[in-house]
Amino acid sequence: MRRRGIAPAVAPDPGLALLLAGILCLAAQGSLPADPPADRMEDLTAEWQIDHRPVLWGYHNLYNPRIVQVDDAKYPFRMWFFGWATADNNPVGGKFIGDAVYHARSADLRHWEVYAGEGAAVGRVWDTTMNPKLWVPVVSALDPGFENAIAGDPAVVKRGNWYFMAFSSVWFESHPEMTRSTCG
Repeated sequence: MRRRGIAPAVAPDPGLALLLAGILCLAAQGSLPADPPADRMEDLTAEWQIDHRPVLWGYHNLYNPRIVQVDDAKYPFRMWFFGWATADNNPVGGKFIGDAVYHARSADLRHWEVYAGEGAAVGRVWDTTMNPKLWVPVVSALDPGFENAIAGDPAVVKRGNWYFMAFSSVWFESHPEMTRSTCG
């Protein structure tokens, strides 16, 4: 199981090793590439605008948002984020589903509506009140065939009319001899 706050060990990248070996070889021959043009090294930090107001609030522990701009005149921004909406481990219907991925949309990157399920007469329902108890995960341990413990770290791209998401997940084998209290 993934532990929050602890970085996983990473194996060295063979491509990086080859690149470094090539640079060392060129350095030994005295023919390093020229410095990049000055305009490539321009500091553009001052052009960023930082707005310290939250875009979502009222939730328990959510993080790692991904925003995609799409061709939609009314809601051109989509966001996916993950974590625990209302309490530790996202209790849903008496079951703890762990981390889950949520979805939101915005017209202006400032005001967001979070997906709140499907309504019989209206189709998709979006929460504008920032009430996480209404939010429905779009990927979670409730989804058979994906995972049974957590789903998180969404990375989303749109190609044509399709959205593609890569996400992390954890699957635990069922062990009848273990209970929630013995396995953490």
